[in-house]
Amino acid sequence: MKYNAIQLSLLLLLSFFTGTGLQAADERTAFTQFYDRSPTKYAGDMRRFDQEVQAPGGIVAVGSSSMRMWGSIQRDLAPLTIIRRGFGGSTFDDVLYSVDTLILKSRPRAVLIYEGDNDLAHGASPQVVADCFQAIVREVHADQSEVRFYVMAIKPSLARKNLWGRMQEANELLKGICESNPLLTYIDSSSGMLNLDGTIRPDIFKRDNLHMNDRGYAVWAETVAPVLKSSELAYE
Repeated sequence: MKYNAIQLSLLLLLSFFTGTGLQAADERTAFTQFYDRSPTKYAGDMRRFDQEVQAPGGIVAVGSSSMRMWGSIQRDLAPLTIIRRGFGGSTFDDVLYSVDTLILKSRPRAVLIYEGDNDLAHGASPQVVADCFQAIVREVHADQSEVRFYVMAIKPSLARKNLWGRMQEANELLKGICESNPLLTYIDSSSGMLNLDGTIRPDIFKRDNLHMNDRGYAVWAETVAPVLKSSELAYE
């Protein structure tokens, strides 16, 4: 089912106040007003993920290029079983659109997700980012109700420093969502990327000032690993 702009705005507003508005909509089409979708956009990535055979019960690490380029993730989070599902340029909506291939097929016990950076750069509002994350959670829990989610803070970057205010707003919304559900955990993986005065550290990025170098990923590892291990080691 498709919705016009007025209907979709009402659904989003209702979901903000009640948490149920989007449940009445088709979750996977409700955000097309805000995102540019193409069936072939990530076809190669999805074919590759679909062909990979994974034992159930691992931790899916899904997200955009920052997640995809975290080459040391399995070492950094060892001995946790990590299923890598990063695909460059993606958004929360892209995860929602391909949630079967990215998450459900692996039948994971938990999901580590990093998105939002590209969402905001493409013009989505912080509230839409938060609503889209909630839609992903609902889609997964409708099929696998006990999956735990760990959502990482949207990272600051020099290339997108003009968006940092909106990123912080989105992070606060994501944090609030997690605080209301025991299966959801917000990880503040962004504070360590800032100097003491609140400015963005220039030493943690590659030349494009957007993607992280090894120092940047060390910050992620230092914040993500303790949270995941404290909760997930018991299930290995």
